[in-house]
Amino acid sequence: MSKLACTCGNIIRDQTDSLPHRASIIKDQQEENFIQDLAQEMNSLLIAAKAGNLEAHLDNRYGNTPWRPKAAEACYDIIGSALLNSSIMAYECQSCGKLWVQKGLNSFMPFNPESGVYEAVLSINPAPN
Repeated sequence: MSKLACTCGNIIRDQTDSLPHRASIIKDQQEENFIQDLAQEMNSLLIAAKAGNLEAHLDNRYGNTPWRPKAAEACYDIIGSALLNSSIMAYECQSCGKLWVQKGLNSFMPFNPESGVYEAVLSINPAPN
């Protein structure tokens, strides 16, 4: 998603990383699978490294191409892919504070804060009370 029109008229933009009004949500029912899948992928990487087969493992996973990631980049990719596959998105309107939670591939459900204002609840630096 790059833009979401809030019912208040504000346009919520998602065109970069580290946005204070965006969050990934892992549903409780998905959490165990997320951890197991991530652990399995990372374990395969560690086993290959310990056996001296890391390069072959990375070739098998990504193909033997010039853009194939190095080990640290592969870890980042594995974690990022697991997160994307297991999570849904949430956006907070910076105008009215409405929280938009992903319901389907391109559909979102709105939730209104009692305060009716932007509270920065998805930010690592929440708005003061």
